[in-house]
Amino acid sequence: MKRTAAVLGLGLTAVLLQACSTTPTSNAPEMPSLSETALFQPSGQPEGTVQVKLPQYSEPVTAELRGNKVLFEGDILLAELSNEQIQKNSTVIANTGGLWPSARIPYVFASNVSSTVRSHVQSAINTYNTYTKVRIVPRASERNYVRVIVDNGCYSYVGRIGGAQSLSLSTGGCGVAGAIHEFGHALGLWHEQSRKDRDQYVTIVWANIKSGTEHNFQIESNSRAVGAYDFDSIMHYPAYAFSTNGKATIVPKNSSIPLSRLGAAKTLSSGDIAGIKSLYP
Repeated sequence: MKRTAAVLGLGLTAVLLQACSTTPTSNAPEMPSLSETALFQPSGQPEGTVQVKLPQYSEPVTAELRGNKVLFEGDILLAELSNEQIQKNSTVIANTGGLWPSARIPYVFASNVSSTVRSHVQSAINTYNTYTKVRIVPRASERNYVRVIVDNGCYSYVGRIGGAQSLSLSTGGCGVAGAIHEFGHALGLWHEQSRKDRDQYVTIVWANIKSGTEHNFQIESNSRAVGAYDFDSIMHYPAYAFSTNGKATIVPKNSSIPLSRLGAAKTLSSGDIAGIKSLYP
């Protein structure tokens, strides 16, 4: 099964996911849909915006500055800046990473991560370890690893950037689905609705998008779309992401697809699994 892929920076292949109608049966408990989590819409106003150059976009993209963190599309961490580097409207070099050798991703928990969040992470890890060849394992002494923290919002780097890289799951705000989503980013997946051919499958209703957040709906113009669009992907935005008026911002062109289907995944879709397989065969 082919997938949408783009090549980034130092060899990261970013997969934008393909549609399949079935999903694996998950043993994880029922959780709120992604639209009910803090995944894509962090609370409060950002301190400003910065321009970031990413290889899969033809022009620099706009990202939000929240504290010292540069966040793109709500939950993709691009950089963590020093105080000297924080200059609004400046251009940032993003940390775009590579694939994890041998499909092995070591992780650790920060000391303040609650037992509830640890349980969500374990369910997410079980999902990847069961349905893919990726192995998310406790860190021994590896130099490169994911450090699970609790911060204001849910976010992760995309791919392996080197050293310890943050993956945040806000207290009670991400759930199992959110943990699966963020680990998807960590292993190299991007958001589905930013793929190059998305306008063939969905309509972005710009009038319903909150002013100042339109940058979260940019298309990856230099990516190469392969395969079909995946409305059931764990990496898809909810239909009401960044809405200013309670109306949908993403509407399927196929009217038989309900809005509630977007961003409602509880686990990996079959398309997600196929995409991960293309990265980690």
